[in-house]
Amino acid sequence: FELSVTDDARQYALSGEGLFDVMSQPDRPFSVESGPGRVIVTGNRFNLTDRNREAAVYLIKGSVRFESKDGEQSVALVPGEAAVIDQENRLLDPFEFEEDEVTAWTQNRLIFRDRLAASVFEELEAHFNIRIQAPEQIRQITLGGSISLDSPEQSLADLGAVLGGRFEKTGEASYQFKAGE
Repeated sequence: FELSVTDDARQYALSGEGLFDVMSQPDRPFSVESGPGRVIVTGNRFNLTDRNREAAVYLIKGSVRFESKDGEQSVALVPGEAAVIDQENRLLDPFEFEEDEVTAWTQNRLIFRDRLAASVFEELEAHFNIRIQAPEQIRQITLGGSISLDSPEQSLADLGAVLGGRFEKTGEASYQFKAGE
């Protein structure tokens, strides 16, 4: 969402997820507010998410400064680094990431390496606006792979096969894992 665009600055807000390619203009800063955080762009390619009252930025190319909305906490990132501002408005330490995992959604795919099934479920829930229920022992399985994001039914069919079961639709936007059926 555009907040303010002038000759001196470009300010936007994001709800959800976006991949940005921004032309660097030092005399005309570009910033994006997302949940509890704000990204001030001094470079040009990054992915920004706003989910579950957390903001995360993944710097692919260039440089950015990521800060809390109150400006009290900030970090400068280099390509390949990411940072999160959590639900308690704490800026967590930067960490490394794999670009294809972060940007695969732009090719309608979900790529994951060494992630808990619970984390994959969360990603699918956010992408499709659905709710997934599964036993805790299934949620704790570590997964790696890639699935299509064409439809919730196809994504869950693929994921269910890997987990040794299937997902049954239990409501308008809810699914439940059924083992070995």
